[in-house]
Amino acid sequence: MFCSQVLYAFYKNFVYAMANVWFGCVSAMSAQPVFTTAAIATFNVLWTSLPTVAFACFDQDVSPATSLAHPELYRETSRYSNPRFLLDAFVWLVSASWHSMWCLFACLAILGDPEASTSDGKQWDLFTIGIAIFTAAVIACDLKVAVRTNHWTAFNAIAVFGSIAAWFPFVHALSDAWASFGVFASVAGVSDALFPEPRFWLAISVSVVGSIIPDAVAEITKRFLAPKDWHLLRERECIERTRRDRLVTRNGPLLPTHHTSELTVSFDDGDEKKGVKTSSSAHEGRSSWSSCCVESKQAMRDRRKSRNPSYLDALARARMMEEIDPDWEVTNAELDEDEEL
Repeated sequence: MFCSQVLYAFYKNFVYAMANVWFGCVSAMSAQPVFTTAAIATFNVLWTSLPTVAFACFDQDVSPATSLAHPELYRETSRYSNPRFLLDAFVWLVSASWHSMWCLFACLAILGDPEASTSDGKQWDLFTIGIAIFTAAVIACDLKVAVRTNHWTAFNAIAVFGSIAAWFPFVHALSDAWASFGVFASVAGVSDALFPEPRFWLAISVSVVGSIIPDAVAEITKRFLAPKDWHLLRERECIERTRRDRLVTRNGPLLPTHHTSELTVSFDDGDEKKGVKTSSSAHEGRSSWSSCCVESKQAMRDRRKSRNPSYLDALARARMMEEIDPDWEVTNAELDEDEEL
């Protein structure tokens, strides 16, 4: 996940820029742009900025408790070298090239055929097809963020799907700008020409599915064949959450469980593994409640001792004298339970 935001910034600009390069292959390299200026000017500002900000602020690989319990996860950042960045940048740019090429030629194949026309028999012009291509590019770029999001929040959902939904009213306003203000004559009436047509929605669907499905398959395959440490820990978190929700549904709400370094669950699953059934649901509820209390008290003691100078000094002296056992522990009994350290 390191540098994903930086690489995504290169990716999304490469998508709409390369579409004009691919269009040059079918326009005799005439340097004719396929997008209108209003679409280009708002691409980074309105349609792909909020998903990037939400992804950078709210996405997380694993929970904070797991990050504290497994500090070795931070080694991935320290091992990230310049050759690794260049390799990742190359992969992202290849993905951007494929997305731009597929969106362009899929829309041209469906909408640009001489026999393709609107319901009143008129053919779509260049900028009308360009709006369709730009629509597919915006949706593909936003869904690229959605595919790589690990932790969904309301802000992520609003940023991704809200940016996509806001594009269509903008196109409608853009198509009416010539009649209202005398500007953007090249896209006048474009919403009336595209939105009622099934071919337009077919072109968008084919373009977006063909762009995103390979990315999703590659991401899933990478997690199965070459998972990273945080992939495995996140999977354990999901399993633990599922089993805890199942227990809550069966026995009622429980106390919050403190996630330790072993990602222990709030109930004993040894009986389930052996196929042994407990005597009653009440016994399971009592054991889970007691487990939660023990873990919470142990976590509180650990936090207090980690900030206690006497504990740290005693531990350092014991290590220097080589008299420490693996299970040796300095108690904190001399501290008052309500004393603030």
